[in-house]
Amino acid sequence: MFRHAPRCPDCGSRFLVRKIRMAGGHVPPPSDLTVYRCYRCFAKFTEEEAAGLDDGGDETDRDRGTDGAAGDPAATDPVRVVDVDLAVSPAGGKRAVDRFALTLRNDGAEPVRVSRAELSFPDGEESVASVDPVVLAPDETATVAVARDWLYPEQDAVTVRFVGDGGAVGSVRLTDLD
Repeated sequence: MFRHAPRCPDCGSRFLVRKIRMAGGHVPPPSDLTVYRCYRCFAKFTEEEAAGLDDGGDETDRDRGTDGAAGDPAATDPVRVVDVDLAVSPAGGKRAVDRFALTLRNDGAEPVRVSRAELSFPDGEESVASVDPVVLAPDETATVAVARDWLYPEQDAVTVRFVGDGGAVGSVRLTDLD
């Protein structure tokens, strides 16, 4: 859905403002779309500013804390997932998420704050899931509940990227979401 949209240079989001409504009227975006506005942080940026994120390598590998060549989590990510608690139930053509909680552990030497979880599915859907912010001291574990209502039939795996104050602090790829 947002696969070809530029990323915001401030927060990395691909959710962009499409329309602006002011005083009951509709102000369409410029026809050439040279200036974008981020839906999450409302930052304005141009194609050139967004292109700086795409220089050198695959952005998804770099942003998600994996080494593009090996595909393993980078050693710099202090947070890792030690347990997954996922319960789904069939609901028509899709599956209802009854419970989705991840137990995180800080393997770093400094406290780490986890403030949100970004979900990426193989069908191209990307979303930001709300979590209760948690600060993990070194060698501390905490359980984070990820807010998600539905999984669609083609969503059989998900990459969860944990974001803190300074950017990504960890990521995990979950498969077999049944």
